[in-house]
Amino acid sequence: MKHDINKNKYGYLGQYKSPLIYHWLLQQWVDGKATKKYNLPKLDGRLLLLDGHMFFYQKDWDILIELTRKAVREKEHQFFTSVFKNTEDKINEVLYLSEKLNKTNKLNTALLKKLFSTVHDMEFPWIVMIPMGEELEIIIREKLKEFNLPEKELQLFFSLKKDTLLIKQKKELLNIKKKIEKAGILDRVKKITTKKAMNIIKQESPALCKEIQDHIKRFQWFGMMHFWGSSFNEEKFIAQVETTDKLVKQEAHITKLNKEFTWIKKRTLELAYWRNHVAEVCAIASHAVVNQFRLAAEKLSIDYKQIRWLSPKDFFKALDGKPIPSPKILKEREHAFGLIVENNKIIIIVGKELERLINLLLGKIKKINGIKGLSANKGKIKGNVKIILSPEEISKVKKGDILIAPETTPDFIPVIHLVKAIVTDMGGITSHAAIVSREFNIPCIVGTKNATKVLKDDDLVEVDANNGIVKILKSK
Repeated sequence: MKHDINKNKYGYLGQYKSPLIYHWLLQQWVDGKATKKYNLPKLDGRLLLLDGHMFFYQKDWDILIELTRKAVREKEHQFFTSVFKNTEDKINEVLYLSEKLNKTNKLNTALLKKLFSTVHDMEFPWIVMIPMGEELEIIIREKLKEFNLPEKELQLFFSLKKDTLLIKQKKELLNIKKKIEKAGILDRVKKITTKKAMNIIKQESPALCKEIQDHIKRFQWFGMMHFWGSSFNEEKFIAQVETTDKLVKQEAHITKLNKEFTWIKKRTLELAYWRNHVAEVCAIASHAVVNQFRLAAEKLSIDYKQIRWLSPKDFFKALDGKPIPSPKILKEREHAFGLIVENNKIIIIVGKELERLINLLLGKIKKINGIKGLSANKGKIKGNVKIILSPEEISKVKKGDILIAPETTPDFIPVIHLVKAIVTDMGGITSHAAIVSREFNIPCIVGTKNATKVLKDDDLVEVDANNGIVKILKSK
């Protein structure tokens, strides 16, 4: 069946692959109650998700951009604080439900349904913050020109309102690393297997071993996102210890900002924090959900990974004893699926119709020799490319690679310490990649729009993050 889609009504955000069961929640990202709660005009709420390619309904995007610009122009702080306050409320709900699920070894369908619903609600402010962040960046660039300030002052807006969980984890890990070094066993730990390393630490200092285990348990959601991925463990911890250096001291800026710029900066740093923290909380929820998926798979007598390719409706029906889609259908969805909205219903598409719509909305990718974006953290480096579209592909990344992704999220953290540079399709000064690259002191370019589509695995490139340019030196 062909679906009549007007490509001119949609704007392209980028590609990020996620399981169908999660993408379904994202597809239903807005309703009348949500817009009223956030003091927003009525939004259409439509999204197209085609093999991970996300297309935003353009009228919604334009409304949110205009509201952001109006709020900045008229200093309407309520527009921002309303979004941030409601984001915090939903985050607290998700954390509460996730903690309850993590404490049980039994399948809790009612609690799982509630978590699904709350994660869906949390996606509303997260999506709203994408156009808000992009428009704030445009406004900041305009103001820099207006006040004759150098573009390097944009770096003022890369810091956060307060430490995210990522930064707290790194600080804690570095503190543990110091203790391992003080115990005189750091060099020995680096040269052996994880199991042997943990045995040595346990023998030399049982208290330190327990501290490490507590740390791993507290951050076990590292490496997870969107209801899939793999949890943080001893092996990943030791790998981080081996490669993680001290925290980067942010550059001091002596430019005194006027009141208008100071007002914009405050809102931008708050938005950067909440946008990144939502992603972390989604990772925490994902850990709890995946544990429930394993229990559900036992009840349904299927591989828990198959649950990824069910809709939430099909999943909960199956738990009530109804049949699930055939293995053939699930295999098709695993290969590639799309979600579209027609008459307020979500429709799953695969195969030729999916391919047709992707070609319709994206067209052919033109061959180019260079890619340009925003410099998020300066530096210049050469290396081989690894394209990562989902946490399922993280294992491709080896030490010294250049990470190319639609946008980084917490599931990328276990390999960030391995890469020489980060390049993303999406994002700006408030994005996860911009923040994380500063913390790990990795050259980074964001907002290229097309890096994952133009480049291929093992291409040799030069990342010039001083000027926001990726040059292809040798294509595979």
